[in-house]
Amino acid sequence: MLSGVCYSQNFNKVNISILLHWNNTEWVEVVRKHPEDMYIILNDKDIVINNANESHYKIISSSPEKKTYSTHTCYTWACIDKKGISCKFIMKIFNDGTWIFCFLYDSYNQMYEYIIEKDGDK
Repeated sequence: MLSGVCYSQNFNKVNISILLHWNNTEWVEVVRKHPEDMYIILNDKDIVINNANESHYKIISSSPEKKTYSTHTCYTWACIDKKGISCKFIMKIFNDGTWIFCFLYDSYNQMYEYIIEKDGDK
C-alpha cells in the first residue's frame, strides 16, 4: 500500500482538519475544524478531499521517503495540487493507530493536517 499509496480506492473519514503556519520557529495552528462529513479518498496516485475547495492532489514521486521515530513513522511523497503547485503529501502512522495526512507547502510556509478517524472512533 505505501509504495504507491494504494491501488484500490480507500475512503478515510476526517475527524479534525487543521491549517498550520510555520513562523520560522514552530508550527502555529491557524484554524481547527471538526468536519461532520469530510473524507480523504486515496486512489492509486490521486488524492481527493471533499472539502470546500474540493482539493485534489497527484503524487509524482515513485516511492516515499520513510522516517521512523519513537512515536510514529512518516512516509513522504512529492505531489502537486489541482493548480499545479508543488507540495508534499505526508502520511504519519502513530504507534497508537492514529493516522494523520498532511499536505505541506514549503513555498507558503503552511500545512494542512487531517486527523483520520480510527476504527474505534466510529
